[in-house]
Amino acid sequence: MMRGNFIRDCVGEIMKLRIFVFALMSVFMSTASFSAHVDGLGAFINGDYSAAYPELLNMAAQGDMSAQYSLGVMHQKGLGVEANADVAVKWYRKAGSKGHNGAIRNLEIIYLDGGELKFFDDEARTWYHWKAKEGSAEAQYYLGDIYFLGKGIDQDLANALKWYKKSASKGNMKAQYRIGEMYQSGRGVNQDLSKSLSWYLKAAKQGYKKAQYQIGLQHLLGNGTEMDLSKAVTWFHLSANAGYSKAQYTMGTMYEHGEGVDMDIAQAARWYKLAADQGYPDAQYSYGLFCELGKGVPQDYTVAAQWYRKAAENGVGKACYFLGVMYELGKGVDEDPVSSLKWYRLAAEQGHNRAHYNIGTMYAHGKGVPRDYVEAYKWFSLSAVMGLKQSLEMRNEIEKVMTPKQINEGRRLATEWVNRNTAEKDI
Repeated sequence: MMRGNFIRDCVGEIMKLRIFVFALMSVFMSTASFSAHVDGLGAFINGDYSAAYPELLNMAAQGDMSAQYSLGVMHQKGLGVEANADVAVKWYRKAGSKGHNGAIRNLEIIYLDGGELKFFDDEARTWYHWKAKEGSAEAQYYLGDIYFLGKGIDQDLANALKWYKKSASKGNMKAQYRIGEMYQSGRGVNQDLSKSLSWYLKAAKQGYKKAQYQIGLQHLLGNGTEMDLSKAVTWFHLSANAGYSKAQYTMGTMYEHGEGVDMDIAQAARWYKLAADQGYPDAQYSYGLFCELGKGVPQDYTVAAQWYRKAAENGVGKACYFLGVMYELGKGVDEDPVSSLKWYRLAAEQGHNRAHYNIGTMYAHGKGVPRDYVEAYKWFSLSAVMGLKQSLEMRNEIEKVMTPKQINEGRRLATEWVNRNTAEKDI
């Protein structure tokens, strides 16, 4: 009797386990390819993503919403594949359209992740409208951004302001900041710097670092309020401490020049470094200059060259010029006239006068390039027009060994360069 009960209990437990397994699989599977489901989902659950991926792709292609959801998770979190929000959204949309609650929930997390507006196609825009009308402050803000920035549709500032105000009324600090921007610039509303300041204050009091910076700027310039360096520094400091690189750079300049604070080169270097570490180009240049000169930090040409390069690659003309100097003189890097010329050219394209002059001297002396008086004449002419007296002296000097034909060609090349660069800047 006892043996019969034991066997019956065992069979019962086995049946319960089978029912549990079947129920678990039914959550993920809706097609006839059961073995592929078992293999794909089993591998996914066990963390064997390389084995799971091809099986899940196969099932997803057949319309299985759980496989589509699982692929979304893999791409969202970078499980066995490179993290890619765009691909994750694609799979979540497929699963969500079939009613998969997890996909719908994760899609909402991605859409309203608090970052910059990333998805603004027809489907995303429809979703934002739906959630905005339901009262979601985040969706209302993003919908405002779509209209404000003209993302995927024509720009509509009136609609942007409408949705920003709805979001702002619920305390969304980014929407409050956007309204401040609109009043500051007069876009979609009559320009009103006082109203701009009041909206920035709403966002700033919630800790929004961009708004804190803008309030500092308005106090610095006296826009919509009294000019007050002390208040400007207070707001810049709040923003900088919150990690806003633009404010950190501004604090660096104020400490460097003693504006609103006592001059403190070590503090200037510290703020420049913080902003530079976040990739702020002007701070990268300034910190590189401090390293080269030994201002507030130990002098180190190698470190200076590294920061100049970062700034130069981010388009700072002064950094291009100084990096060119480093390569020409072999300071912090191996002497390399070819690299020097490359960086001088990039600086010259951004209007750095000394770069024009240095290129001229390289052609005049054949340094890093074959000696070419026509090219030298061109670059000295460009620099002379920009007011560098040395350039005029050098151009007059090389004229003595040039033919009239060469001089005319140098003038033509200089005019052509000016016209080309002017046209490019006008585009």
